[in-house]
Amino acid sequence: MEKILKKIDPKKIELFLFDLDGTLYEDQDHFDYYAKCLAERLKPEKRDFFWKDLHPSRRGNHTPSLGRVYDLEKDLIPEIDAKRRVKAAWTWEGIKLKDDRVAALYPRYAQGNMENMFYMGDGWWLPAACAFHYGLKDPGYCYQKTKKWLVETDHALRPVPGLGEKLGFLSEIYPLVLATNSDQEGTERLLKLLELEKIFHSIFTCCEKPAGTESLVKKIEEEFSIDSQGFISIGDNYLKEISPIRDLGAQSILIDPHGVFSENK
Repeated sequence: MEKILKKIDPKKIELFLFDLDGTLYEDQDHFDYYAKCLAERLKPEKRDFFWKDLHPSRRGNHTPSLGRVYDLEKDLIPEIDAKRRVKAAWTWEGIKLKDDRVAALYPRYAQGNMENMFYMGDGWWLPAACAFHYGLKDPGYCYQKTKKWLVETDHALRPVPGLGEKLGFLSEIYPLVLATNSDQEGTERLLKLLELEKIFHSIFTCCEKPAGTESLVKKIEEEFSIDSQGFISIGDNYLKEISPIRDLGAQSILIDPHGVFSENK
């Protein structure tokens, strides 16, 4: 939190907008649980291939890796710059596409969504990309199962030391808003475990970011009578929480613990 506070100009900030998953907690064990669930839902003959791809991907030794995008429709791995332009792309097996081919496939900026263009910015998306590649149609069951496991398993989720205190300090000065794609019940359980249930002035769930970002911003502007240019969005997924709200005039900070997208810090 101290690093975040050092990066902002308080004169330009009127409201803090936080994501939940990957932003307000640091635990990693649930990613293993999630990956195991995904593997179990693949055809048996695909499971070994799933793990053989996932392990090096997590170490940064495979084409699908943190900081890149998985294009489900084309089964390609693009890499984007800070303006979401695709600067390179590879096949799953690591063959780099020629520049003219990349330009033809991606003439506009990469619009992240929850359907076919996934920014692999955290531990949720690497196993999901591997599962998609090997035939899984929908990871939703495993995602919900993992979120339930998080709140029902002792010590699976631990409060970040000092975070509640720092956010409490901020909440005395600025409106703090939480916006997540998770549902209300799951969000409330997570916030209780994280000891953050009394921190936020307003909580928006089932936001459908990034497609729903514009609608979300309008609701926040109306509730707090603050223009989006006074927002600062803090999240860990560049295509979901950072670039869409930048387009609407807000400031942003990318949580990037692995340093995979340093140009956007």
